[in-house]
Amino acid sequence: MYTKFWLIAFIIFLIAEFVSIQLVAIWFALAAVATFFLSFFIASFSVQVLIFVVLSGLFLIAIYPLFKNFYKPKADTNGELMINKDAIVIESIDRKTNKGQVKIDGKEWSIKLTGDAPETIPVGEFVTVRAIEGVKLVVEYKKQEIS
Repeated sequence: MYTKFWLIAFIIFLIAEFVSIQLVAIWFALAAVATFFLSFFIASFSVQVLIFVVLSGLFLIAIYPLFKNFYKPKADTNGELMINKDAIVIESIDRKTNKGQVKIDGKEWSIKLTGDAPETIPVGEFVTVRAIEGVKLVVEYKKQEIS
């Protein structure tokens, strides 16, 4: 019987999982513990190894999509503070090419235009930041109110 082998393999994979910061060995740990229990009923080591390999693949395919979103590192920035703030256009924004630049909090940003806007937004006009996508601000034209 190879029950001790699978128990030791489970412990090693579990330690490897705790030491790493990514999901790297959990699939093998789960497959090892399942194979450990199956080894009481299956005497052939080669069949046990085959079961371990198949279960590892199945656990990877089944569980990875569930956990991948939990382990996305989020960049620690203050970008969220710019949402819903106004930015001034410093390079005219062309709606067709979706190009232009704005300045907010002393920093220049490329933009991605959203919402209703004229064909071009000239320098000096204001836009409102709605989101951040990568290195671009998603902005919406701020209609000037006539008083």
